Amino acid sequence: MKTTDEVALKLSEWMSEKVLEAARVEKKAKLTELFRSNYDYWNQTFFPLIRGQGSAHRQLAEFLKAVGYGQVDESYVGTLMNRIKKERETKGSVKSSSPTPKVQARPGVVAVVTPPVAQEEGSSPLDGMDFVAVKKASQEAVSWTEELEGYWGRFMAQADTLGWNQVNKLNIMSWSDYGKNVSPNLRFAFINLHNARKKFVGEQ
Repeated sequence: MKTTDEVALKLSEWMSEKVLEAARVEKKAKLTELFRSNYDYWNQTFFPLIRGQGSAHRQLAEFLKAVGYGQVDESYVGTLMNRIKKERETKGSVKSSSPTPKVQARPGVVAVVTPPVAQEEGSSPLDGMDFVAVKKASQEAVSWTEELEGYWGRFMAQADTLGWNQVNKLNIMSWSDYGKNVSPNLRFAFINLHNARKKFVGEQ
């Protein structure tokens, strides 16, 4: 469980790196660009960090207001996140060569549109996950914890990235097939995590 101080520190680090560097750019354009360049970071690091502390979009909106974006609210955050997601689905396999992919819009540059792909390489919400540890934590759980909710959120975020519907998100065979290209332990992690969720939370 992340403490309030840890959350504040992470937000402060992000603010210093991503907001202040663009202070001279016109607000509306800067805001859209911030969402484009930080989409992966927010989904993979920021949202999991604040999970269990209320709506992630609302928390991000409040933080952006605190650093000068007065027009931002929870609904607008959701709108921009969905817009960036659709942009990426449309652009498909157009990827950055950087180890940490960033979408950087530049005036006059026309994006090459290619057919959508299921997953952007190097940009998985499951990156770095210890599937053996997930399996063990799920098997030994006596209640549904924030740790398990964090794992579950990352699996569901990956399913969204893959464009799966609700049935596929909960389908063990879908995760088994996907796991063949990721890790042999992925399917067992999901099976046990899913079983724990059904036991303590109930089916979605």
